[in-house]
Amino acid sequence: MSLSKFNRIIAVALFFHVMVSLVFIMAPTFLASSLISKVYKRYLLPGPFFSEDRISITQASLISWKVKNQWSTPVDATLNTYRDFFSTGNPTKIYQTRLERTLSYHWQHESDENMRQERLKTLKEYYKIKYASKQADSIQLIVIKKERKDFGIRIDTLTKIRF
Repeated sequence: MSLSKFNRIIAVALFFHVMVSLVFIMAPTFLASSLISKVYKRYLLPGPFFSEDRISITQASLISWKVKNQWSTPVDATLNTYRDFFSTGNPTKIYQTRLERTLSYHWQHESDENMRQERLKTLKEYYKIKYASKQADSIQLIVIKKERKDFGIRIDTLTKIRF
């Protein structure tokens, strides 16, 4: 097989892939129950294209701080950073969001109590330095988990910590 023929085959395959991808992105319910559609959407579809109804568990870490006996409005720092990424296009914001989600997630799911306390300490220090006012005398972290299952939504306040 010649190189030009190989290049044409690759170009046609790439074109076909882009067209099929666009169909599934623009019309996600198209052939939704077919095996080809399921495999293509799971393994070959580019990008993080998913519908909100497929998200079953979400978590928010709200932080507020107290200055002169007045608590600030709680801030979902990770969500705000994520929104900053889309409004500014600054790629460091997406890494900051990933760091914040990781810090928030890992301390809660750590089985070793010493490591759990160490991870919580890291999270507290991060929020204190990054978000809280310098005049803050207390900081409050509220972690809320929302779980969607069988068409019902359950919201749990997992943790409320003041430090």
